[in-house]
Amino acid sequence: AGRGVAGRGAWLNVDASFLTMASSPRIMMRRLSTISTLPYRIRAPLARLQERKAAPANAFRAPALGDGEALETDAAHPDYVALALRSRVYDHLTDTPLQHAPALSEQCGAHVHIKREDLMPTFTFYARCAINQLAMIKASGGSHELITASIGSRGHALAWAAGRLDMRLTVVMPSPTPTSRRNAVSRLGAKVLIHGDTIGDSQAEAARLVATEGRVAVGSHDDASVLAATGTVGLELLRQHGGAVVDAADAADAADADNRPRRRPVATELDAIFVGVGGGSLLAGIASVIKSTSPKTKVIAVEPRNADVLSRSLLCGHRLPGAGPV
Repeated sequence: AGRGVAGRGAWLNVDASFLTMASSPRIMMRRLSTISTLPYRIRAPLARLQERKAAPANAFRAPALGDGEALETDAAHPDYVALALRSRVYDHLTDTPLQHAPALSEQCGAHVHIKREDLMPTFTFYARCAINQLAMIKASGGSHELITASIGSRGHALAWAAGRLDMRLTVVMPSPTPTSRRNAVSRLGAKVLIHGDTIGDSQAEAARLVATEGRVAVGSHDDASVLAATGTVGLELLRQHGGAVVDAADAADAADADNRPRRRPVATELDAIFVGVGGGSLLAGIASVIKSTSPKTKVIAVEPRNADVLSRSLLCGHRLPGAGPV
């Protein structure tokens, strides 16, 4: 979203509450005593957060994710910006458009745009991940006997990429998978193997075949090639956003046929990006690129209330397994 009330209000409210806590020690002590009755998995990270926010304004602390500063990095971790720039995504795909949403923009009081990843060949961003991961495996001379477990989107994208790169792929699917999804994968040339009643059963069978037959497992959300591919979405957003906002303002001026067009100031800074969370690879790739190159831009994760694995993992202090579709 572009600069506007809706794009900033929630974050200002959160920051203001923490600033109030920092400026009043009495309130801070009251809140610390209140949280003492909470479970440790919530109390520990919350206490650390309060301590960090309560530091004097002139005290030094390292940049923290979400504070409008640079992303904290670990020298041992890959440079996902560099990996995104060197990815194989654009050997096979082109940018997806950033489409202005006029009604939503008016309702929110901000410039709101939608990144149209549904226009990818397999209708999701997974196409980026699949083609980059498989292209890198092929370039390294790795095995062309690939396997994954899926009930739809991921398997569909990997089947498309495997067919494009002339690689052999088996997709293990649980028995409740709809026939239409099975057919969509098999039509692209992948072998469909039905095993078990849940995605967990299918994942276990895929792992067994990797161990016993030496196949290469693909499709992991944690793979560096997958995160590099989703990082390309962040690169495109940075490149496209300024022009998209100016075009939207020009269109609004042109629509004002009864009034003399007024050139009003247009903010082209990218205030916030809202990213849906499933397995987390899209969020991780976009956040890595955006916070490294545009640290003032907020990256906001959005997940369903009944599938809030990321929120619960953050509260627990460690990653929880997800049971959602892949």
